[in-house]
Amino acid sequence: MRIDRGAQRRAKPILADVANNLVHALDHVTAAARKSAGLPNPRNLYFPIERDDDDYVRVIEKKVAVHLDQPWIDIFAAAREAHRPYLHYLQLVRILSRESKHWELAAGTAGALAVQWFPPGLQQHRIVEMPADHFTANDSYPIWEAAESFPNVGVRPAPGSGASSAGQRDQMRAYSPAVSVSDSVA
Repeated sequence: MRIDRGAQRRAKPILADVANNLVHALDHVTAAARKSAGLPNPRNLYFPIERDDDDYVRVIEKKVAVHLDQPWIDIFAAAREAHRPYLHYLQLVRILSRESKHWELAAGTAGALAVQWFPPGLQQHRIVEMPADHFTANDSYPIWEAAESFPNVGVRPAPGSGASSAGQRDQMRAYSPAVSVSDSVA
C-alpha cells in the first residue's frame, strides 16, 4: 500500500470543494437561525465547530450567543453532543475548508505523518510513521507490500501493478483515488 501524492493532488480540489460546501451549509443553518428571529445576518457568524469543550463554550459565549437566542444554542449543543465521536473529523473538515480556499496560490507542504491500518488476518493495528519531509522529494511512500492484494477491503491494486487493461486501471483509480495497493513483493 502506498500514499500517492499524484492522486492526492487530483483529489484535492474535489475534497476541498466538499469540505467548503459542508462548512458553508452549517454556516447557513446558523444564519437561518438568526433570520428566523427576524434579524439581519451579521458578519462573522459561523456554525460553532470546536472539538474541545472549553473552546466550544468560549465560541458560543463570544461569537454565537450575541447573535442567537438560547433555544438555538441549546439545539446546537444537543446536535454537538449527539455527534461527539465525529467532532474531530468535523474540525478537520473545517481546517481543510479554510486552508484549501487559495490552494492554487501557495505550494503545499503538508503530508501524512503516520498511517494506522489493520494488516490482513491480524486484530492489532499497526502505525507506520513517515518522515515529515518525505513528500518533498518522493511521490509515494510504501506502507505494506505482499504477494497478494488486500483481501475483502475497499483498496484495489495500483494502476500499473497488475491491472490488465486501461479500463481496469481507470476503474481502480476511481475506486480508491488517494491510496493504492501494490501487488509486488518488496
